[in-house]
Parts: sequence; structure tokens; C-alpha cells
Amino acid sequence: MEGQKRRGSLFGPAILIVLGIVFLLNNLGVTSFGVWDLVRLWPIFLIAAGLDLLIGRRSAWGSVLALFLILALLAGGLWLPNVWAPRSSTAGEEIQRSVGDATRAEIEIGFGAGRLFVYGLSESRDLIRGTVQLQPGERIEQAYKVADHTARFALQSKGEQFGPVLSGWDADKAWNLGLNRDVPMQLSVAVGAGTASLDLAQLNLTGLDVNPGVGKTVVILPRVGQLEVSIESGIGQVIVEVPEGMAVRAWISHGIGAEDIPSDYSRQGDAYVSPGYADAENRVELKASVGIGQVAIREYRGE
Repeated sequence: MEGQKRRGSLFGPAILIVLGIVFLLNNLGVTSFGVWDLVRLWPIFLIAAGLDLLIGRRSAWGSVLALFLILALLAGGLWLPNVWAPRSSTAGEEIQRSVGDATRAEIEIGFGAGRLFVYGLSESRDLIRGTVQLQPGERIEQAYKVADHTARFALQSKGEQFGPVLSGWDADKAWNLGLNRDVPMQLSVAVGAGTASLDLAQLNLTGLDVNPGVGKTVVILPRVGQLEVSIESGIGQVIVEVPEGMAVRAWISHGIGAEDIPSDYSRQGDAYVSPGYADAENRVELKASVGIGQVAIREYRGE
């Protein structure tokens, strides 16, 4: 009708409200679920979008009702699976490869869904050692080769039916992987959905590439060295912990979200730069981006 104002959609604001609540509850330690749990809810997003089109734009009361129903659907989708979802992970499978005569390494880790922990091994000749849990229908593929004094190892999750709403996947499934801390290493990590905790403080990294899909990612950088770090996340929270004394030049980007940068960093062009970067012996070039969520840089004290 001419002169009638078209009502804006409530679907986008409702999603932002839910993401904000999830971030807040996680930061306060009230809940254990993460934003990555939203990946299970893709059918609910379709229902919510349909409700918004059907009743949300017809009247003010319709908008309120649509908003209430959308938030109720999303809240129920987050909490009910925690009560009803089956725990179906299998026992851990051992992973172990030797450094051999390699003087450098390239490691690729491709993780499907759940919780990933990566850390440095203590005084070991193993290149990688740890355990991985698999779900029904999931398998791992390994590729290992030592040539020209370079050890190349790839560990990939394959065959998992990634439909969490329908398949009842186990969010507590975990991979625990220790890496050699003495051999210079290029590390690449990809995560489909879940939480990734990468404690790389003890490693001798030459480069780092991290690609989380949906979830929370914490990266603890080494205490010494000069390296380039790239982190590209879809939806979630990215926290980069930098040791005291490690200088940083960071390029941060996000679609919908925020950034949390130390107050003593200065802005130089498109980059954030920590004090003393130009003359620092130990420093990192960081490029971090997230589609929806938060990127944070925090400092920690080294030993």
C-alpha cells in the first residue's frame, strides 16, 4: 500500500543478540558452551527466517512475537542438546611419529569438531605424540615423510558426517597432540567447529597458519623468534596471547564484531604496533580476521 512503511527485519538483530549473550556468558564463566554450538542450529535459522518473513513484518505486535519466537528457538537449540545429545566418541587412538634425522619440520593438522589441544613436548625425539578421539563414521588419515632433512606430517579428520543437529555429535571429543619443541617448525591448523587451544610457547616456530571455522581459538605464541602468523576465523572468538618482550605488528579485521588491543599499542597505517617493535629481536607479524566475533591480543609473562 502506498505510503505504508516497510518494517525492517528482526532476524539479523536477533542473531547479534544471541552472539552477544554467548560471548558474555562465556567471558563470565557462567556457561561452558561456545558460539561454535550455533553451527548445530542451521535448521532453526531457517525456521526463524521464515517466521520473520511470515509475521515479523506485518505489524508491531507481529515483530515482537517473531522476535520472542526466534530467541526462544535459539535458546532451546543451545540448551536442549546438552541434555539429550548422546556421547558417542570412541576411545583414544595413539599418534606418534619420530623426528628421525630431520632438522626442520612442516606439520598440518585438520580437525573436524570438538576440542583440540596442541602443546610442546618435553625433551622428546618425537615429532608428534598424542591421542585422538573419533566418532562413528569418522576416520583419520596420516601422511609422513622425511626428505632433505625436512619432516612432513599431515593428520586429517575424514568421513565425519558433519550434521550436528541430526547426528548427535559429541562436543567433548578431544584431540591432544604434543609437538617437538626443538626442531624449527612450520605449523598449519584447521578446525571445523569447536574450541582450539594452541599452547605454542615452547615451540621453535618459523610460521603459523590457523583457520578455525566456528568456535573459540586461543593461540599462545612462542617466547622467542621472528615469525609470521595468519589466523582466519569464520564465526567465534580469537585470542592471541603474546609473551612479555615479544614485539607485535598486527593487522586486525572483522565483519560483525569487535577487537580488543592492548592500550599501549599505537596505530601505524592499517596496523597496530607494540612499543619497541622496530628494534625488537623477537617479534611477530600477525594477520587476524574473523567474520562474526572478536579478535583479542593479550600479553602474558614468560618464564
